[in-house]
Amino acid sequence: FARVVGYPERMSRKRLTLARPALAMALATLVPALATAADGPPNFTGTYTFVAQKSDNLPAKIAAAVGPDYTIGSKKSEQARVWIRSWLEGVTQDPAKASEADVLLVRSKTKVTKEYLEGAPSLKLIIRGGVGLDNIDVEAARGRGIEVKNTPRASSIAVAELTFALMMTVPNRIIEGHNGIKEGKFLKKELKRTELYGKTLGLLGAGLIGTEVARRALAFGMRVVAHDHYISNHALAELIEDDDEFYSVCDFISIHLPLTPETKGMIDARALAQMKPGVVIVNTARGKVVVEEDMTAALKSGKVRAYATD
Repeated sequence: FARVVGYPERMSRKRLTLARPALAMALATLVPALATAADGPPNFTGTYTFVAQKSDNLPAKIAAAVGPDYTIGSKKSEQARVWIRSWLEGVTQDPAKASEADVLLVRSKTKVTKEYLEGAPSLKLIIRGGVGLDNIDVEAARGRGIEVKNTPRASSIAVAELTFALMMTVPNRIIEGHNGIKEGKFLKKELKRTELYGKTLGLLGAGLIGTEVARRALAFGMRVVAHDHYISNHALAELIEDDDEFYSVCDFISIHLPLTPETKGMIDARALAQMKPGVVIVNTARGKVVVEEDMTAALKSGKVRAYATD
């Protein structure tokens, strides 16, 4: 979070290992405090591990941030524990308190619209716990002098692993096999399986998550190509600039794009028509990148073998 908010000079020697996601979100509010506290931050030295511990006497204000069953403890410094606890007393999940908030932490469900911002006049910083910013009116926020940050590295490995799990499920017929067992059938000869080895994986978007997917695909012996207008080279993937050429060579396509006016509806009937018959498409990005009606038609016709999405 120090890197996200932009105070690496102050935070570089203060490594925090967080045991609970909710605690991580709460501690994120400490970063501006460390940089602006009138008497300066406490003298953190060494590495501190803040752990969640069972407690029956958790102060009500902190309970709203980290849940009713957890409190904060430190293995090395009582001073640090007390100082951090004092800051956490200002953390709340009560939406009625938005008008008093200096820092807002959200995931994807909360819609930070222009109207929402008008009801939060004290806001100075919005942190999106995740990658996409499509649930935040970034232009309206910055117009009010509010910084907007995300945590692009937070979920890269998890999303890449999910992507690969979905990619492996299709050629190995995992769903059909599972459903067969539930019906008392052991489907073996009936399910023709194929391999990822030797197939071509196309990455639509080759940023942090796409790169992690490429790393795993190469380990499986796949050829990896990528289509990304914002980069000129990639360490792991062969870049293909032309859309139609890219679609035509891919056995698997994995989508890793933000939802923007440029990418909304990008996978439409025209794009699908350029793809190989029987292509497998994995979308762990945003649903609206795909035109659902066109994808449904392509699945029914067999043009797309499978569409895997979360």
